[in-house]
Amino acid sequence: MKPDTEEWVRLAEDDLKAAGLLLGDGFLRHCIFECQQALEKLLKAMWVEQAPQGYPPREHNLASLAEKVRLRLSTEQLQFLDELSKQYTPSRYADVGVEYSREEAEDYHQKTREQFGWLRQQLS
Repeated sequence: MKPDTEEWVRLAEDDLKAAGLLLGDGFLRHCIFECQQALEKLLKAMWVEQAPQGYPPREHNLASLAEKVRLRLSTEQLQFLDELSKQYTPSRYADVGVEYSREEAEDYHQKTREQFGWLRQQLS
């Protein structure tokens, strides 16, 4: 694995760990934001690993990033990436006014961990 890829993976793993800690402390929208960030950075790690050089795309759409690294995703996986991508803005900005329940945050966190594990296997 390229050194730059390893750094992206490390950042992604940190975000996933932060999501769990935030969930445990009741910071639900922060947890969901970190879930999105974990998958975004892991997909960018995959892009870096495949690319001969350069910086990964500066975008936050997880399904689009997965397409750019030519992943074969199930319909369920693709739907989850799309749904989590839609949480990028509401989880960051107060003016959007979205409140998440603990159940929603736990669901996003669990599905993110599952998707993260699968993506990590694809990278190895």
